[in-house]
Amino acid sequence: MIRTFVTIVLMLSFGTPGWADELEDEIKKAMAGDFDAMLQVGLNYLSDADDKNNDDGIKWLEMSAMGGNVTAYYNLGALYQDGGPVKRDASKAIMYLTVAAELGEIRAMNRLAGIYYLGELAPQNDILAVKWGVCAAGLGSDTARKNVDKMRAEIDEESAVLGAKAALEWAKRRQRESQKREQLQNEPQKDEQQKNEKQSNAEK
Repeated sequence: MIRTFVTIVLMLSFGTPGWADELEDEIKKAMAGDFDAMLQVGLNYLSDADDKNNDDGIKWLEMSAMGGNVTAYYNLGALYQDGGPVKRDASKAIMYLTVAAELGEIRAMNRLAGIYYLGELAPQNDILAVKWGVCAAGLGSDTARKNVDKMRAEIDEESAVLGAKAALEWAKRRQRESQKREQLQNEPQKDEQQKNEKQSNAEK
């Protein structure tokens, strides 16, 4: 059986090719440690017609990713999957896409689902294909929903069930992490509120 999968197009947020005057602020911000600006500078290097800037573009994306920029992780994975400005690299593609997917990037999830379903860049793995497809579908991807329906019709039931369970575990883990972040954000406010209450009671 020949497996088919909806192609997920590389979606690099390229700006104007070359270094336009309006990008000078982004370059300054990137040099000062702004991770979002690093992403934009890297993408502009990679979109430049002069291929000699590609290495610098990748370096800026890598620095942005190290700062936690999910879009940078996704773009690096997509670049290494598709090739073009860089040489295709299966291990790097899967590494970057997996990090992006774990952080909630739907496009990365869709790419991983396709990679594992088709056996592209990595051995075929129906459980992981369903996992990432279901995760993306759960976050609202219509493409993922269609692909998951197609996968479930072609793979064995056990793999489909295990993949769905893995997706549920991912969703639960993300929810726990989100709750922890929310608690940490609220703690300073609670401390300040308690401090004000104590001060108010002392003045009475």
